[in-house]
Amino acid sequence: MFEKLKTKIAAPIVASTMAFGSCVTAFAEETVELPTLAITTEQLAPIATSAVDAIGVCMPIGIALFAILFGVKLVPKIINLFTA
Repeated sequence: MFEKLKTKIAAPIVASTMAFGSCVTAFAEETVELPTLAITTEQLAPIATSAVDAIGVCMPIGIALFAILFGVKLVPKIINLFTA
């Protein structure tokens, strides 16, 4: 049972290990001075506002879709419970 799973998982594990290993060796080869950045709250304010607005739009839609899908699955079970 697990033989097929092992063969399907082996390639992604090897690929991710190689990618991670090459990343680590690339960092170990040389030291580069990176410039420091100063991010202020004024610069982050539009991002925070956009995130809150997006959540405000997506949350009711997500709740409505969840309620519809849950109701479609649950209502027939309740009907069968009382009619059987």
